[in-house]
Amino acid sequence: MNIRMAAAADSEALRDIYGQYIDTPVTFECTLPGKEEFRRRVLEVLARYPYLVWEEDSRILGYSYAHRQMEREAYQWN
Repeated sequence: MNIRMAAAADSEALRDIYGQYIDTPVTFECTLPGKEEFRRRVLEVLARYPYLVWEEDSRILGYSYAHRQMEREAYQWN
């Protein structure tokens, strides 16, 4: 197991994992972001907060990151 900081090149693998949860309440989003949008988000997080990747045998299996609270679409009525 290897835990490391994410990189822009990881964005497609991270998006694939994220996409598995888009139709659940976990993401607080209604649609899966496009590839370029997701890459932009990864870079935006990395500019201010940690974005960790869990990998084994050079394959990304999971991730965790910090971000500003309440920025998702589901919070629009708060």
